[in-house]
Amino acid sequence: MSYLLLAYIFSIVNYSLYAIGRFMKSKSAILFFCVLSLLTAAISCFFFRSMSGFYLLMIEIFFNIAAYIKEKKQFNKIISYSIYIFTQILILLATYNSFKGISSIFCFISVAIAMFSAWWLDAQKIRLFGVLVCLFSFLYSMTIGNYIGVLELVIMAMNIVSYLVYKKKNNVIEAGISV
Repeated sequence: MSYLLLAYIFSIVNYSLYAIGRFMKSKSAILFFCVLSLLTAAISCFFFRSMSGFYLLMIEIFFNIAAYIKEKKQFNKIISYSIYIFTQILILLATYNSFKGISSIFCFISVAIAMFSAWWLDAQKIRLFGVLVCLFSFLYSMTIGNYIGVLELVIMAMNIVSYLVYKKKNNVIEAGISV
């Protein structure tokens, strides 16, 4: 029973860090909070005994660290594409080797969308794609019995709000009005 309590505690910390990260201005700040959030999410999956989620999130942590370094312009294109392809192969293998049904599929889709957006998209589009990530994370949480995963619905709303906040700020700046 104590493992279940730890799983729920780490889930709450995960959602808190994720929500804070969505309101960061730069992509590198968003990625930094994603790494912290993913670490707590992976620990939560471990305590829920969802090894497919644990493995996929550990790969995503590695990937987000690489995306953070890429964002800081530390990689050349060959290394960037190699890392992207390598991690995509890893998540396919991890899903195949730890497949437990529909929960594994939801986790795979969530991680794949998150990895795509972290690597290729700007901060504003990451917020928008975060809605899809949250949808599949919500479905994954419900299938493994993490009912705190209902907070994914709140995080979906926060993704939309942060998108609208930064869209409004950019529109005001583009109009020549200082904030």
